[in-house]
Amino acid sequence: MWHSPGAHDGLNAHEHGDKPPAWADAWSMGSFGHPVIFGGDEATPNENLLKHVAYKGTEHTFSVNGCSIDTYFRYHAMSNPFGRSGPFHSYEMYARDCQGGISFWQGWFWVGYPEFRSQRMTKGNEQPGTILTDGSGLPAPGRDQFIISAPDHADWNNFLRSDQWYMFNPFWEMSVTILGSTVFFNYDEHLGDFTNMATWELTGSKGLTRRFEMSHYTSTGAGSPVDGVNVPLDAWYCAQLHPTEDRVEGNTHRPHWDVTGAVAGPNSCPSGYVPQYKSGTFPDEGLSFRNGNAYEKSFPGGGIVTIPN
Repeated sequence: MWHSPGAHDGLNAHEHGDKPPAWADAWSMGSFGHPVIFGGDEATPNENLLKHVAYKGTEHTFSVNGCSIDTYFRYHAMSNPFGRSGPFHSYEMYARDCQGGISFWQGWFWVGYPEFRSQRMTKGNEQPGTILTDGSGLPAPGRDQFIISAPDHADWNNFLRSDQWYMFNPFWEMSVTILGSTVFFNYDEHLGDFTNMATWELTGSKGLTRRFEMSHYTSTGAGSPVDGVNVPLDAWYCAQLHPTEDRVEGNTHRPHWDVTGAVAGPNSCPSGYVPQYKSGTFPDEGLSFRNGNAYEKSFPGGGIVTIPN
């Protein structure tokens, strides 16, 4: 569960961002019998056991056509080789609209594959036509839409110092930018002993300032990758946890998640699926760049947290 910055269970001192708001805890308690937790049925394999410190939360209120939407986004990300090596990480999104309706999404989000230079790259290599810094001398392909980019030494010296994660799942497109990566990026770092901190080169940052962009397209989201995912309202339904994937490079080869129709309750999902709920009062416009979907926060923990965080 969430805790203030510090150490526990033999782990190093770390932080989990914002505490879940009382309304999200109460809704989770009423729906699942527990408050907001880290590493529930939506977790990737061994995520809580091996990468607990990467669980973060952020609370923010958006305005959509005059409707205030309170959100709590619980995600999993950390700016080191262990975090960047995985194509999938877990998330939960809680949203309370201006009419008091609460919606809930959970599962895995995709951040590209570490073996593809268009989906894992230095900050400088985000621009097509630049030369890859992997020693190959080849031109960089530029970034694909859903990727992680992170700084090497040249980027850091050019004040390009953030890990930027573009996230995709059936219901949300999100971006988390860790302003001040904690570990320098190297191509093919996923092939090494990426769980061994002795192989990491630390930047000196603790990754405590983060920027967020969130988009949830609904029936007005023509052209969105998630457009056309029709779900029941005011009813539980289920989404596939591990999507169907072909692991081929290119933005047209995104993973695909199957979604069910309405089910009897949160315990009625088939094996391999996790429950979701969308209130009929959630604004049809959703959240997107059209109504301001970005914000930035600095979280407490300076002088307390260590790496990994």
